[in-house]
Amino acid sequence: MTPSECKQCLSRLHCVVILPTFNNAGTIIETVSNVQCYCDDIIVVNDGSTDKTSQLLSSCKKITVITHKTNLGKGAAIQSGFQAALKHRFHSKHFGYHTRYAITMDADGQHYADDIIIFAEEIQKDPDCLLIGSRTPEFTCGKPPLGNKFANRFSDFWFTVATEHRLKDTQSGFRLYPLQKIRSLHFTSSRYDFEIEIIVKSSWNKIAIRNVPVHVCYPANRVSHFHPLKDFLRISRLNTVLVLRALFWEYPSRFIQSLTLSNIKSFIRNNVTHSKDTNFCLAASAAVGVFFGVSPFWGYQMILAGVVAHFLRCNKVIAIAASNISIPPMIPLILYASFLLGGALQNESADVTLSNVMDQSISGFCFQYIIGSLSLGVLLGIVVFSLSYLLLRITRRMGASSNFI
Repeated sequence: MTPSECKQCLSRLHCVVILPTFNNAGTIIETVSNVQCYCDDIIVVNDGSTDKTSQLLSSCKKITVITHKTNLGKGAAIQSGFQAALKHRFHSKHFGYHTRYAITMDADGQHYADDIIIFAEEIQKDPDCLLIGSRTPEFTCGKPPLGNKFANRFSDFWFTVATEHRLKDTQSGFRLYPLQKIRSLHFTSSRYDFEIEIIVKSSWNKIAIRNVPVHVCYPANRVSHFHPLKDFLRISRLNTVLVLRALFWEYPSRFIQSLTLSNIKSFIRNNVTHSKDTNFCLAASAAVGVFFGVSPFWGYQMILAGVVAHFLRCNKVIAIAASNISIPPMIPLILYASFLLGGALQNESADVTLSNVMDQSISGFCFQYIIGSLSLGVLLGIVVFSLSYLLLRITRRMGASSNFI
């Protein structure tokens, strides 16, 4: 694809390029000029620059400039660009079209404008996808900042934990966003952590995300406003919040949504009816899952259920599925029963009711809760094992000729 063909393609796709900038006077003009070779619709967000960026941008023609009076952060600049892009209209002979896509690029000279062609080509193959430029070593010019590799891997790991999807590069600022897909999402971050938040929440909202290879350059005079300690702590805090939400809401909600009759039948057919595992093994798998689902190992229940089931040679799928007993509607009941049982075993009682079981006032009864939850897990495990074993014997005796499943 030639530069002129890229221009036509992006216009046809209703795509704009957004350049957030803060004190990039040394590179902003060259960046804008390079981008203009590939796209006619450019939005530059001047995020409170205090150097000559404002004066330089005033001399640029055929671009839209948005100016923040003070520095609000890269995330805030990108969101301002999104808002302006959504108001932009591509006009035909009869009516106008709202912007569908936005490509974001850093204005510090690290990205190559000719890679815009890659995004133009790839988005036509998967129109609803969010594309992230993957910075690979063979396409890298110059020396990456100290700690850059660790930060990338750190971010990639927590993205996988929060979404169950794997990406090679989650921190690249060279991206293509499907605006109509993300416009309804709500964000709380305004700085570098925004770029993590938007892809995690996009994944939760079933927007496909994938990497495309791009070139990157780290010139010696590159101006970066990433503060290693401050921004790393901010991103770590965000990852903690996102992972907790994933473990306590997104994953359980997704599990509940999957409990359709057809999915339940398919699950039973694949893992029970047609399974080569014995009745004892399947019942034990369910018991292991329920035990860890009730246990106090919050955040690690599914992982522990799967690991223990593996070493006990149980059915890991059954165990992990059964551990989802600790879904949000069940959490207060599980906590309440754990406190009551723990108090009974210790001959103590706490002023705990079903209405205040999630309150911080019960934090002083931690040991009582741990004892009670482990005991409750054992009791429920025995009950589930007994019922499962009995039901398996009955249903399997009915024979494979049954059309129930």
